[in-house]
Amino acid sequence: MPIESLALASFILTSAKFGYDAIKALSDHNSTKKTKAASRKLYFALCATTDYLDRTKNLARNRDPEIERRLDKIWRDTAHALEPIKPGLAERLYLKAEYWRNPDRFGKSKTAKSELDDAKIKLKDIRSEILNFL
Repeated sequence: MPIESLALASFILTSAKFGYDAIKALSDHNSTKKTKAASRKLYFALCATTDYLDRTKNLARNRDPEIERRLDKIWRDTAHALEPIKPGLAERLYLKAEYWRNPDRFGKSKTAKSELDDAKIKLKDIRSEILNFL
């Protein structure tokens, strides 16, 4: 009897280990897929914002509310994708989305401009963060 019990216990442990390894591999795969998807969204958000800023030249005079609403959504979606991976960066990207939703709110006072600088949501700040992310 004891040998049969040991054989059964060995089979159960082997099966459990196999199941654990399969779940871990799936989790790692999903994590990698999420990281790649978040990286693509971040790259797209940076490119879309850079293109808009390059086209407008003088943002104070040549604003396009339609594009700014799209940028708000792009940055919000990017922040959401990054939340489980890089929560600190995601929090900053939510603020960037908020900026594009209402840029005037952030540009009227020195305090607001200081808040933007402290939040490190300028494109150069986010680009340098990408180097740490990738």
